[in-house]
Amino acid sequence: MRINNTNMPPMKFYYKYILLLCFVCIITNTYAQTPFEDFKKRAQNRYAEWKGKSNGGVISTSGDQARYSKKIEMGGQDITIWSLVIGVSSYSSMQSLKYADDDAYKIYSFLKSPEGGSVKEKNIQLLIDEDATKDKIFASLHNIVQKADSNDVIFFYFSGHGLEGAFLPFDYGQQSWQGKKLVKDTTKVISHELLADIFARSKAKHKLCFADACHSGSFSMAKGPSTPDNQYYKALESTKGGLALFTSSKTEEVSLEHQGVRQGVFSHYLIEGMYGLADQNQDYIVTIAELYDYVSEHVKDYTNYQQSPTIGGAFDPLAPVSLIRK
Repeated sequence: MRINNTNMPPMKFYYKYILLLCFVCIITNTYAQTPFEDFKKRAQNRYAEWKGKSNGGVISTSGDQARYSKKIEMGGQDITIWSLVIGVSSYSSMQSLKYADDDAYKIYSFLKSPEGGSVKEKNIQLLIDEDATKDKIFASLHNIVQKADSNDVIFFYFSGHGLEGAFLPFDYGQQSWQGKKLVKDTTKVISHELLADIFARSKAKHKLCFADACHSGSFSMAKGPSTPDNQYYKALESTKGGLALFTSSKTEEVSLEHQGVRQGVFSHYLIEGMYGLADQNQDYIVTIAELYDYVSEHVKDYTNYQQSPTIGGAFDPLAPVSLIRK
């Protein structure tokens, strides 16, 4: 590209200006960087490393899995993480979403990583697009709820469309013939009240529920009746149990996905926070409280307060969500 440089100063001026800027940057980085900025940079590098390893949304954890997949035992008790991860981008009778399925794959990868507890593949149920029907979602949910005992953790994640009071599975709104009339079935929904009731009845000590869907705030208000990995599981054991319902937006709000982050905005900051950027006190454990503060602040800022994450339920704010490798 040609530039009209008739009124431009001599090039020597630019050389001097560039050298001055370089000197200022070196001095700033050397003397002005705080310990937290150092920690944040390490966390960002870990997150970038994870994104670089990711292939089609699923990370290869074979090396880490070999080191971290041994059975965790503390005081004769075992802790198991049971996970149901759902992502619906392509609906049978609704406008498609761009990134909901990718978000689910990234959550799946997080759970298999050391930060997420190195959850065994057999303990993660992943439902994407046409597999995420109402019947399959509830069957999978009842399966993990029945398996989880009083020492265990249930991790639930949903990304897709939502209505006030419900998440929408793949088969919401499917049309069928009733006599000579084509009728849309709008009864196939995942009710927030029913989900909360199922989780409340579960024996699992910790129940972590994340939802990236429009109008998901009513879910958080619904009411129903020392190796690195050892550190994470010990923190799970030492904190009080409970149910945390962490949603992407208030009841009256929509949840946004944006090309700038190539994800749902909530899911982007949720995953980023769990990989370490939410660890405000630098103790290498991300708690529910730290994660909520991080995600809420960044989602509000990114969306110019069009979207406000919410959290509800009865839970220990110090309960860990992830462990950060040193």
